[in-house]
Amino acid sequence: MTYPEFEARWQVSGGAERANYGLFLTDFCDLLGVPRPDATTDDPTQDAYVLERAVTFDNGAGKGTTGRIDLYKRDCFVLETKQGTTKRTTEVQAERAKLGLSNPKLRKGHAVRGTATWQQVMESARQQALGYVRALPASEPRPPFVIVADVGYCIDVYSNFAGVGDNYAPFPDSQRFRVLLPELADEKIRERFQLLFTDPQRLDPARLAAKVTRELAGQLARLSAQLEQANHGTEVVATFLMRCLFTMFAEDTELIPADSFKGLLA
Repeated sequence: MTYPEFEARWQVSGGAERANYGLFLTDFCDLLGVPRPDATTDDPTQDAYVLERAVTFDNGAGKGTTGRIDLYKRDCFVLETKQGTTKRTTEVQAERAKLGLSNPKLRKGHAVRGTATWQQVMESARQQALGYVRALPASEPRPPFVIVADVGYCIDVYSNFAGVGDNYAPFPDSQRFRVLLPELADEKIRERFQLLFTDPQRLDPARLAAKVTRELAGQLARLSAQLEQANHGTEVVATFLMRCLFTMFAEDTELIPADSFKGLLA
């Protein structure tokens, strides 16, 4: 499925979460080029990647209640869906009321998107997803991601790579954790979601930092060897490279004017 096809199918949806969420998620998989969920079995321990994954909540009195995760993929994520509605729906109904016309029974969804009530609904969905994480059997690891999707509108992403506790933080940060539908046209955004479905640990910032550190260490080692081969003393080379790194840090953190050291090197 191409993004224009995906957008044309879902940007007009609203107000019917239970009817829409399964279709939306399978189309989302097609857009990302990842496998669709498997069929649910009668054994939840076998349901590693399914819609409506059953979990049991322990009420502490020896009895349990059953909850169902909208989309679950073991070792990857717990996903909860909601569906809001646009402000336009409310405006149309108000205008018809002013004209004395009967209002069709339009689906209003959980709340008008962008309002304080809608924000509360999205937070409630996040808490619901965290409850599902806690209800997973002890034999199953806590997934690195919790996702909340407003069908056809946005996808909120939270991560916890430690694998313990409930500290799922906005991912990749508090400014970019909410991905609106049009942003899925960006191939890099889709690639991030592909990894979330297929190899989520590659998105761990700690692993990325370690990879960058190893690459940088290799570059510095080669540069150091070149300078020493040019008859510069080992101690002089080490001191020079340390000063360069500190100056780059000072430039990045704006302790000195932007691009001043980079311009000098050029």
